[in-house]
Formats: sequence, structure tokens, C-alpha cells
Amino acid sequence: MLQIGKLLTETVQSLCLVRVVAPGGIVLCTTTPLKVDQQVAIGLRSSELMAGSVERLHEDLALVRFLRPVALDQLLARQRRGDDGDRLAESVRLELQSQGSIDVHGDRHPVELYDISLAGAKISDLPTLRIGMPLSLFVDGLPECQARIRWRRHGCAGMAFVTRLPFDRLSQWVLTQRPRSDSLSLSVEPVLPHSAPEPLGVEQRISPPLPC
Repeated sequence: MLQIGKLLTETVQSLCLVRVVAPGGIVLCTTTPLKVDQQVAIGLRSSELMAGSVERLHEDLALVRFLRPVALDQLLARQRRGDDGDRLAESVRLELQSQGSIDVHGDRHPVELYDISLAGAKISDLPTLRIGMPLSLFVDGLPECQARIRWRRHGCAGMAFVTRLPFDRLSQWVLTQRPRSDSLSLSVEPVLPHSAPEPLGVEQRISPPLPC
């Protein structure tokens, strides 16, 4: 399995690569500094978070044990479609407090950046925006993003990038940004609790080391 996820600690959020997922835990590839026994939360394409504790580290791999085991089949199904049956966004969203600007037909407008992913972003809405409208998003530290407006609601607008952002570039950039305060809450219960006995751990699957 190889899927992009979101890793939350008490102070930062970052992207990670999911190498192995099991009912009892998850193996991640991350450049975010972690410590054994550190509390973290993992988010995949759905908006739910899975709380856990770092059990083992090896180079840029981390084994995170969930606080409670999860029902794996349901968890993976929810990465394809949400509760309402709609398809989820193509990549995990990083919620932050940042500023940027958009260029619409040669006119530049400052906007607030609420979240960003490899495939798109959510910004403050403007009266001039229309669904399907092409524009360019400019954010300090990231390459110019050509995009189209996909939706507008509740004072926000969502855009889809024409070309996905590079994983490494966004991973490093987000570590320098200020996360939204409510996005760092680690007081979450693992989703989809499993009633079966504690499953075999995934610690043996982290050795030999898996290359990133």
C-alpha cells in the first residue's frame, strides 16, 4: 500500500507516505522529527483522524500503534467515498493560516488560504469568482498554481490545480506554516473501532526497512 496521509503532532502537521496499514497500527514514511511514545494523529483522504502513539522508529520510517484497533475494511472503503456517497478529494488537505493572492484575467487579489493539498486549495471567496473560472494562485514558497474554481460556499471557494504540486515541495513548505489551531487536536478517538481481540501488530512488517 502506498497512500499520502497527514501526520499531526502537538505542534506541526505534515504530509507522510503510508507504507503499511493494519487494524492495530500504521507504518509511515516521514521526514517530520518524531520520538518513541509521542502522541500523534493520522489522517487519510477522509476527514477523520486516527490517534496513536509512536512505537518504533527506523530512519524515516515510523510505526504508529493506534489507541484502539480499527475495522480495516471499513477504513479503506471510507477513503474512496464519504458518508454521503460523494467521492472524496484526491489528496489529503492540510489546514493552515496563510495568505496568498490570485490572478483572475490579469487582476491580482489578496486571499486567505484555509487549506491546501497536492491537488487543490480552499481560499476566501470573492464576488468575481465563478464556477469553472481559470485563475492562478500565488503563495510565498510554492510554485505558481494554475487552477479552476470548483465550488463556492460559506464564504470560501475551492479550486483544483491543473498540475499537482510536487510532494516534496509541499511537505517541506507546510512545516514552515502556522497550522489552524483546531487542526492540531490530538484528542480524537480512532475511527471505526474494531470489537475483535487485539490483532497481531505490524512491528514485524517494518523490518527489513522499506525504502521511501
